[in-house]
Amino acid sequence: MGIELTSKAKKVKTPSDRIAIVYQIRATEDFDVTIFDGTEYKVEHIRKGDLGGYVEKNVMLGRDAWLFKNAIIFGNSRFNGVACGFTRIDSSTINRGAIIAGRAIIISSFIGNSTTIAGTTSIKNSRILSGSLIVGTVIRFSKIHSGTTIKCAGVIAKEEVSGVRTLIPRHSKNT
Repeated sequence: MGIELTSKAKKVKTPSDRIAIVYQIRATEDFDVTIFDGTEYKVEHIRKGDLGGYVEKNVMLGRDAWLFKNAIIFGNSRFNGVACGFTRIDSSTINRGAIIAGRAIIISSFIGNSTTIAGTTSIKNSRILSGSLIVGTVIRFSKIHSGTTIKCAGVIAKEEVSGVRTLIPRHSKNT
């Protein structure tokens, strides 16, 4: 996959509340990317000249990186995955084969190879190791081990998690 920065710039607020100038990316060749739509993986074809998401100049994009139009990557991030939806990544490392989708916010974290993060997910100061699936979760100061699946788990803070965790948050009604 080949991409380049365009001259199209805009000012935006980062997840860590600073103002950044970001530049839109453009495909320099045709290629396919795998995305996750919340239920299944699909292949999307990107054509030479297609416009993608936005990055700050100091973001390091890998050979296998692509951001769809609403995704933005900030800070000293290293990104080598696919980002779609309203993804915001700030000062994090996202490794090869990772798919970030939905309304994901990732700050100062490490995401391992072939990991999928989807839904309304927030990850801060955490390590998610290779091959995990994280959906609709808030993760803070935690380590998620390789191959872990977490769906709708509410909040995971200062924990190490292995295996499968599926918790459905309960909503109480005030009577």
